[in-house]
Amino acid sequence: MISHGVADHRLEPVKDDLLLALRRIQLDLDTYREDPRDPAPLEAIGETISQIRGPLSVLDHREAVAFLEEMRTLVQERVAGQIQTFDPALVRQATEQLADYLEVCLSPGNRRPDTELSRMRETLHRARQQGVASAMDEVGSTASALALELAKWS
Repeated sequence: MISHGVADHRLEPVKDDLLLALRRIQLDLDTYREDPRDPAPLEAIGETISQIRGPLSVLDHREAVAFLEEMRTLVQERVAGQIQTFDPALVRQATEQLADYLEVCLSPGNRRPDTELSRMRETLHRARQQGVASAMDEVGSTASALALELAKWS
């Protein structure tokens, strides 16, 4: 069995690439903020998350992989219009949390900070669920308004 210390040390060769990818996500978030109607930056974020996920999965960073899956799902659901509210600041905070995770994993004598990632993953999940609820509320409101309008013409 490989200890977490040895397994985490294997991140060193890809650390800079992972941190650069996280920075790309932040730049795409800035672009999205400039024009939230353009889905291209969010689509790019989804692709970048996949690039980050691969090495972490191979190196058995399960909590980080689950964290990235939640982040990707949130972004994909926004692109698909399945969620109404989307907070780029939350995704930025999530990328910062993952960068901190990588730094701690590579520090001598430290264990993986899975608990912190788990909490942020739960926050992302709640945000996604609230966004879905908001979208459903809007669909319900639109349907009600349409029904009222149709009733006027009947």
